[in-house]
Amino acid sequence: MKSGFPYIPAFRIANFLLVGIVLQLQHVFSSEFIWICFIGLTTIFCVLFLTRMGNRSIKLIKFQGSIFILACMFCGSLLVELDDPRNQSSYFGKYLSDAETFRCRITEPPEIKENSIKLTVEVQEMYRQSFNTSTVGNAIIYLAKNDLNVIPKYGNEVIIKNNFSAPASTNNPGAFDYAKYLKAHKIFYTAYLKNGEFLLSDNFSPKPFWNFIFNCRQYFSRQITENIHDQEVQGIALALILGNRTLLDNETRDHFAKTGTMHVLAVSGLHVGIFYAILEILLNLIPFFKKNKTNSYRYIKPIIIVTCIWIYGCITGLSPSIFRSAVMFTMLAFGRLDGQHINSYNILSASAILLFFINPFMVMEVGFQLSFLAVLGIVAFQPYLYKLIKVKHLIPKYIWSLASVSIGAQIGTIPITIFYFHQFPNYFLLTNMVAIPMAFLTLVSGVFLFTISWISPLASIAGWLVYIPIKIMNESMAFANTLPGATVEYIHWSLLQTIVMCLLIFIAAIILTSKNKDYIYAFIITLLLFMVFTLQTVIQRKSTKELSFIQIKNNTLLSVIYENTLYLLTEEKIDNNSTNFNYIIKPALQQYGIDSYQTICLDSNFKSNSIVISGSTIIIGNKIINTITNNSTAIATLPASDYLLICNNPFLNLEQLAEKFKKSIWIFDNTNSYKSIKYWEKFCLDNNIRFHNLKSEGALNIRL
Repeated sequence: MKSGFPYIPAFRIANFLLVGIVLQLQHVFSSEFIWICFIGLTTIFCVLFLTRMGNRSIKLIKFQGSIFILACMFCGSLLVELDDPRNQSSYFGKYLSDAETFRCRITEPPEIKENSIKLTVEVQEMYRQSFNTSTVGNAIIYLAKNDLNVIPKYGNEVIIKNNFSAPASTNNPGAFDYAKYLKAHKIFYTAYLKNGEFLLSDNFSPKPFWNFIFNCRQYFSRQITENIHDQEVQGIALALILGNRTLLDNETRDHFAKTGTMHVLAVSGLHVGIFYAILEILLNLIPFFKKNKTNSYRYIKPIIIVTCIWIYGCITGLSPSIFRSAVMFTMLAFGRLDGQHINSYNILSASAILLFFINPFMVMEVGFQLSFLAVLGIVAFQPYLYKLIKVKHLIPKYIWSLASVSIGAQIGTIPITIFYFHQFPNYFLLTNMVAIPMAFLTLVSGVFLFTISWISPLASIAGWLVYIPIKIMNESMAFANTLPGATVEYIHWSLLQTIVMCLLIFIAAIILTSKNKDYIYAFIITLLLFMVFTLQTVIQRKSTKELSFIQIKNNTLLSVIYENTLYLLTEEKIDNNSTNFNYIIKPALQQYGIDSYQTICLDSNFKSNSIVISGSTIIIGNKIINTITNNSTAIATLPASDYLLICNNPFLNLEQLAEKFKKSIWIFDNTNSYKSIKYWEKFCLDNNIRFHNLKSEGALNIRL
């Protein structure tokens, strides 16, 4: 009999559902085509199954199998179609051209920012003059904080002006795609509302269960902040125990990310597993559960465990990784009742299938991908890694067991870790040896703190017990980050490289689990393919020549990638520790796979093989750019150009500019006022002049 996960039906079903979901998230098929294919294939399969039940022909079985997996694929695409709110006739986005106002209900606790309050809302009703209609769909709105007397809370209703627009991406090289992130949460519109454009209603309609959950989260957060006085440790405790990362500073995030322990700060399967173990230990101490292990009493323990796990998952935000682990531990808790061996691949596959049916958009979330690949890596590789070294004594045995789990998880997640984060932590094995035990102690002491929080002296002691392991862990990560070669940064893998590396790991897992040596040839071919794609990426990177007009606040910035060197042309130098470096420059370096750059001031004269700056004129390759940065720019002396960059809100003689630069593309950056840009845009439209607004349209990227 064949063994190994390639031969597990649930695993195959999950894979083809996934293929269908991914294809439809890219809008490959029309809705009509999906329905026709799914109904047609399902009908053919059922007819063959019912009419040929006695026919055991290998060819027929293979044909039925092919029909079934194709039906699964189109089922995945159908799940996306059915779950996409934009396909519903009452979706609020279909009324944006007509609506004047919307009535919304706040579905999550507000997130208070420096200048605004971020609300996730359900848009329930549209109003236009005397007409109104019910709507569906979620959105994110930002309320200006100025003069806001009452902070809204979960369950409040708010009447808002129709200021909705699709979230714009910055388009900066390698930048975080906020629109794609929101799409994974089925949010396709956002709105920023100033005072007078929204009204907080007196209606308060929270859902009782979620109101209870959010109140618990608020109470537990308050216990942490009141009983732990170190602000840095507070931030880590809130992240590790409750999944709230709002108080984490950038330095702490950086330390954990570069040491391969960031998963500790995002409540995930690790935390749910620890919570499961804590519950098992506590319930086993109760005599009732020791004596009553038969008949109906045996269901009480798993019901308690599963209920507590799901409540904990909801309190911590029910992220994709928590969702996955909660489903898996639910199956594990009830599956163990009969004392039979439980196939890990079956549980993993079944949980994936269930999540696909609940929310197929979850596939887009990095946390979902990391969670499943980490578990798959552990299940596939950990048993074989553990057997490599024979350990007899208890402590070394525990250490090697933990190490083999960490290595297995790292093998499973390395492709997408490099693809998304462009770095590899060299000391991940050592840092996880510290981080995971400290996370366990933190969760145990956190549960103790919440249990006795009403007794003030004991709560202070419990807060100290939470503080100690976090402090040890934080200092250890900071120290590991200072070690030479702690992290390999600025690794760039293309999508093709990532897919092929995933396939390579997949084949390696098949070889280990199925013992089928024929897959070795497939492994070698895939490895050669990865090497070819890597060589192709290196050649492409060295030959890339690109000019980008960057979207950045209160500054003018152009980036030029030329002969594997990044040049930054800017008015104000960007500090390497600044937010602009982390969110604009660093992603560009990661995308191009280089670790350094050269800064050039726009007001200086500069000359190299690729860039020439002379006064207000910039020549990059075969492109000429004129910059108008103030009122004294001598327009008459400027040469004809491909682009006209307007900065710092100058007063312009538009007719004179149009006469000389009608064929140029006019570019307005973020140093100009909103009012000026709107006036210039209208002039360009009236005079058939091409233009690009960096503030609203994002960066302009040009191949040289």
